Amino acid sequence: MRFLPTDDQLELQRGVRAVLADAFPLSALPGGITTQLWQTLTDTGVFSLRADLGVVLAEAVLVYVVLGRVCFAGALVG
Repeated sequence: MRFLPTDDQLELQRGVRAVLADAFPLSALPGGITTQLWQTLTDTGVFSLRADLGVVLAEAVLVYVVLGRVCFAGALVG
């Protein structure tokens, strides 16, 4: 049984991390979530990982870990 993330799962994390680095740098943390950031994450599919995109739970968790690392304060699931 393999417990480490696969190459595809790590690539998913890198992609989400890149979107957040551009749209939500740590220096912007006190400013909170902007409408633009929210739309970027919506367009990326972050809020519909499980429902619309059919991403399995393990991959959704990896995305949520990245969001937690940048102290994302928004709702992640409906």
